[in-house]
Amino acid sequence: EAGKPVLGICWGHQMLARALAGDAVCRRAERPEFGWRHVELRPNALFEGIDRLVSAHSHHDEVLDLPDRFRVIASTPDCAVQAFQVEETPVWGIQFHAEIAHDQGRAMFERHLREDPSLGLWFHDEMDDPEVLDANALLFENFFAAGRVDAGA
Repeated sequence: EAGKPVLGICWGHQMLARALAGDAVCRRAERPEFGWRHVELRPNALFEGIDRLVSAHSHHDEVLDLPDRFRVIASTPDCAVQAFQVEETPVWGIQFHAEIAHDQGRAMFERHLREDPSLGLWFHDEMDDPEVLDANALLFENFFAAGRVDAGA
């Protein structure tokens, strides 16, 4: 309501959806996502200047069936709501982890796979070039700029 930019990441994405649309919009994912995934982007101010997005994923729950005031702006084959924007406000949720660097992500995935080998059932490695992660920084630049520019796209 204050018009302040808000960005929920992973669990924050889910909690933002629950807070604004109710508990029914989150559930246990049919297919959890774990690993590096390509994210299909739809035109949006949050993704301005990003042609291709690959990010770290580690979630067993998902957002679904959002009301009309939410605009789905990104997806993967296993998760239809990878990102949303609330109306034309500077309020977004992203399921993926755009903040995780390649070395950090690789170490995290290796550690989790050692600790819980069953995660291998869900592991994806769509990382073909670690330098593509540089584009993820634009997402945060766009978010921080949201207070200074029109948040709609």
